[in-house]
Amino acid sequence: MRCLGGLALLSTVTLTLLGCAADVPAEEAASDDPSQWDLFHAEYPDVPKPETTVVRTVEHDEWAAAMADCLREAGFPDVRAEPDGGLSWETSQADQFALAKYICSEQYPLDPQYDVQVTDEQLGKLYDYLTLVQVPCLEAQGFEIPEAPSKTRFIETYFDSPEWLPYAQVVGPEVAEEAYERAVELCPQNPPPGSEYDLLQ
Repeated sequence: MRCLGGLALLSTVTLTLLGCAADVPAEEAASDDPSQWDLFHAEYPDVPKPETTVVRTVEHDEWAAAMADCLREAGFPDVRAEPDGGLSWETSQADQFALAKYICSEQYPLDPQYDVQVTDEQLGKLYDYLTLVQVPCLEAQGFEIPEAPSKTRFIETYFDSPEWLPYAQVVGPEVAEEAYERAVELCPQNPPPGSEYDLLQ
């Protein structure tokens, strides 16, 4: 399974990803947002909550490597960190793997500096990056990207049910690994740090 890393469903400046929200970096943004355990327990209600201890906090760009190492140590040798900051894996033990992901996410949480509520202004900056930089780049690589909604619509619907994220066209099983990796290299999912689109500035 290939899971996007980088950005999509972000409720904090922690950048999380479309389609695999429980499989990518995520922090609880507010008291009424679901925690990692809430997400796991909703799918596996009969599994008791395990005790976990923080090993260390991690930076956003090292999250995938830390998670991959932890999951391999937990008995899932096929997990790997992807260039886009996400994870990929093959397993037939979905419930055990989901529990291991929960435990690893608790052992290697993101640094609290990323746990900042995202504003409409930041979402507008993200929209500008997607439409002005990422989409032209992906189209130059041969991907067909649906037309973007208005910036207002993008911001209004983002947290409830995002209607448009360009990288959703890049992660499907029909996309060759080489094409995917080239897209990740040339067309970053996240606005580059230090750029005018950097959400942390």
